[in-house]
Order: sequence, then C-alpha cells, then structure tokens
Amino acid sequence: IAQRYQIINPKVEFLPDDRLRFEVEIEDSRENKTLKVILESGFSLVGGRQLQLVQPKIFYGDKQVPPRLLDRLVENLANRLDIQKFEPEGLKARVLQLHITEDRIEIVAWVRLSAPEQATAAR
Repeated sequence: IAQRYQIINPKVEFLPDDRLRFEVEIEDSRENKTLKVILESGFSLVGGRQLQLVQPKIFYGDKQVPPRLLDRLVENLANRLDIQKFEPEGLKARVLQLHITEDRIEIVAWVRLSAPEQATAAR
C-alpha cells in the first residue's frame, strides 16, 4: 500500500483560535490519480501530555468525512498523540502551554531525556 500511495504537496496553514489546517494530496501510482485531503482542527491539551482535536473537519475531494467516521478517526488519532507512551524509551515531557495564531505556534514545555535502561529501572 505504501508504494502505491504517496503524499505530495503537504501544506500547513495557521488559523486563528488555536486552529491549524493540514492539506495534502494523495497520489495513487497505480491509477495515476490524486485526491486532495484537508484536515482542519483546533487543539487543546489534556494533562499536559496529550493533544486533543477540537471541532475537527476532514475533507476529501469535495466531500466531508461523515461525523461517525470522523469520531472514530479522532479517537484513534488521540491515542497516537499521547506523549506519555514515550516514557519507557526515556523521554518524559509535559506541554504546559500551546497557542496557535495566524503566523506561529507557541509551545511551553519541559523535557527530560534519560537512557532507556534507566527509565525502565526507575519504574
């Protein structure tokens, strides 16, 4: 599948109110077609370790992903956006503030790196 599909022309646009828009084209090398996919969402922090999508919207071509499917995608993505999963590898981090404006992302965080053996032994 990875060889058949390729992400091309990725773009990120900063929006007001802590929102971002990600735009990509997915190229199908077998069919020689492309599909534009747009994800627009706000972000909030949960416990300083997990990014949560706020009022997300996903468009493919000229259609919007139905709400039931969107909810499942967001739930799956939320599990992947939890930085606590890296703690066994020696990375401990907390995001204290996240703010997105039209021209930048501001992040205040602390990070501690340790050797994976030390992280495992400390448990």
